[in-house]
Amino acid sequence: MHFIIGLLAVGQILFGLNVFNVAASAMHEILAAVLFGSGSICLALAFLIYKSGKPS
Repeated sequence: MHFIIGLLAVGQILFGLNVFNVAASAMHEILAAVLFGSGSICLALAFLIYKSGKPS
């Protein structure tokens, strides 16, 4: 489970960086920041699940 969450988190971060690179307005930059932030939180969640050692 931690692998799937981590993979989705990396996808969110990469998509956020991509949106930021092609941003045409401030709304796109806000969307990119939200995507990057939520991806970082999901990556931290995946790490915590991994370190908990509980099988999932």
